[in-house]
Amino acid sequence: KILWRISEMDPEVTPEPQKDDENPSRVHMSSLLLFVRQSQAEHGLKHNDYTRYRHHCTRQLRKLYSGLGLQHGRGRYVKKDISPDHCFSDRHLHVLLISAERAWSTAMALKHRGQGMSSGERHYMLMRFRKAELWSRKLADAALRRYEPKIALEAEAYSSWITGNFLIETGKDMRGSLVSLLRAKAVLEELVRSRNMENLGVCKQYLEELHPKIRFCRYEMERAGNQGDQTDGDDLGSDLKALVTELQAQGEGEVRSRASSGAVFDWRGMSFPIVHEKVSQSISAADGAFQSAKDCASAGDAGALQKFDRAVQLYNEGLHAVEAADSTGELVTEAQEDAQLLRHAVKGKAAEAKLARVEHLVQLSVQQMRLKQMRALGWRTASADASQDPGPASSKKKRKQRPARAEDLVRLYDSMDVVLRELSEVANNLPAAQNEQLVEECSVRATLAKAGQLLYLARAGIHRQKFASAVEAAKSALSVAREGAGQAEGTAGVADVARALATMQQESQVVMVEAVAEWHRIASAKSDAVSVAGLSISVGQEQAQEQAPGDKAHSWKAFVRAGAVPALPDTEPTPVTMPMRPFTLDAALNYVQFPELQHLYTEPKEAKSSLARLFRWS
Repeated sequence: KILWRISEMDPEVTPEPQKDDENPSRVHMSSLLLFVRQSQAEHGLKHNDYTRYRHHCTRQLRKLYSGLGLQHGRGRYVKKDISPDHCFSDRHLHVLLISAERAWSTAMALKHRGQGMSSGERHYMLMRFRKAELWSRKLADAALRRYEPKIALEAEAYSSWITGNFLIETGKDMRGSLVSLLRAKAVLEELVRSRNMENLGVCKQYLEELHPKIRFCRYEMERAGNQGDQTDGDDLGSDLKALVTELQAQGEGEVRSRASSGAVFDWRGMSFPIVHEKVSQSISAADGAFQSAKDCASAGDAGALQKFDRAVQLYNEGLHAVEAADSTGELVTEAQEDAQLLRHAVKGKAAEAKLARVEHLVQLSVQQMRLKQMRALGWRTASADASQDPGPASSKKKRKQRPARAEDLVRLYDSMDVVLRELSEVANNLPAAQNEQLVEECSVRATLAKAGQLLYLARAGIHRQKFASAVEAAKSALSVAREGAGQAEGTAGVADVARALATMQQESQVVMVEAVAEWHRIASAKSDAVSVAGLSISVGQEQAQEQAPGDKAHSWKAFVRAGAVPALPDTEPTPVTMPMRPFTLDAALNYVQFPELQHLYTEPKEAKSSLARLFRWS
């Protein structure tokens, strides 16, 4: 079905607007100045391309006229003006705003051509500025009568800014230009004081652009001899003052409602009431995701890792929102000086989420390794019985998956150490009490990470049959774990770390016993193989020559023993420096004189003319 508007069937007939004079309610819409800045940045003015921006404004006006039924006729031109009584939505106000922007961009394109303008072009430029000033005045009147206070004040600031620029270009009424610019400055300052998060940054940008223009107007007035003319421009009028009062009341109410709605970020005894909507949403969502991830991890849910990743992502988004709001001057907390501390607190909470994720991965990997050892023992027992299968089909499917290895846990503990260093850097920017507590906790956890690295390096050495290195790594892990247990006794909030360090001490001793037992098992198996092969080596003598893995870590053993029987070393020798002969250059070829060979070939002679041969010219 095709629906035709009345205005499209007959350009002379216009739908009668529905008036609500008995209950005139104000229209709510988004920020006007922010809409202007975004349109300018996205359509050419980032590179001072005013012609492109004018074309964009023309296209937008065509769409708005078509959508609102404001075409000016198909044959005969019929002007259809927009009055404040006909403004019922944000699109009606956008028609006035974009019309002013189109006229202003046309004038600015002429001004920035780069070569001198003729008198006709300058007259056309001033007419376009004048047109923009008229459209902006209509915009301010419509916003004052039909729209909410914030939009009315923004429209008034925009209109005063356009009027001031127009009067500066004419150069005839500097006092009027100064009054308009000061009026725009006063309105923008009131908008900044209203604590409205949506347009705070763009209002500050307009204020920065107004200061040089105000100084220029005062300089021109001083040159004209008007030094004693005191122009403040702070009188906003009764209508605008009432709007300012209403807007301030709305801003204070929004701040109180946000502070009382639970939008408070707590971390390590510090509390930050957040008044920025985007920051509050990101941090609240991140806190919920982090708590859900911890609950899933404690319950053993398989989706805990994805929830940890989501929590870290949301904390990073909240951190970017805090930095963006701080760079534009927007208010994030009730106290502006707490914004920097809030940034470090959010960064620390994100680091804690990363640390919890790594700890959960370590726990899962340790469980997989223990399950692998238990299954290996069960399979070995089952394989001894020829009448019993190695295991059910489901076990075979699980064995096809890659199990966790000791090297994986070494990498995980290394990642934990990196996150702890990041958390220590955050602690340096916190107050004294939080700094001391967090630094002590990070130190204890870093000891746990170091002990875990050494412990699973020892397990990796056993798997690669490097038993001497495994024993040394297990001894180091035991000493580091004991040192960390002593640190954890006087530190609050590290009870889980103390339990983990106690478990790690026991595992370090077990690893040392396993390394020695595996070495004896392999050594006895090697002796049996040599005896079966018929080699003339006494098993007792061979065992007498062997040393314990912990004692032969730094000793040498000959590759060829007595009886010219080769034997591979059990441990890799320690690399040492060896003396080398100096590099020599055989330069005898430089002193050899080769015989002359020029007599073996004749030089080609140049062809001479008859006159040259006659007169013997060279």
